[in-house]
Amino acid sequence: MKDFATKHPKILAFSALVLACLFVFFVISTSPNSSQTPVTQSEIDGGPDGPSEYDPIPFTNTLYSITYNPQQFDNIPAKNNLAVQAYPGYFTAVLNRIHDFGYDTADYKITFSNYRNPFDAYK
Repeated sequence: MKDFATKHPKILAFSALVLACLFVFFVISTSPNSSQTPVTQSEIDGGPDGPSEYDPIPFTNTLYSITYNPQQFDNIPAKNNLAVQAYPGYFTAVLNRIHDFGYDTADYKITFSNYRNPFDAYK
């Protein structure tokens, strides 16, 4: 490695620059928008006409997407039925983002499209 570093300093510098850019992009895409103020549930519901312009859903970034689930469940209104596509390591980040939007995650039916129960292997 020492010989490589002395023979190819431009490649190492370029690699470090690419890694730094990827890190900055990751931090920007996953950090909550500090200028976005949380809104109340009544502002999101918008009354009898449905969701208002404050509704942050659907939401998509490079790691996950949150949308309303078109599938209907008993006793669950359509506005409380969310579908999520996320990489397995980001399920908690999705729940945190939904909470950051001002939603109480306990009031929602949240369906992860690629969730696999780890205990199914033991049945």
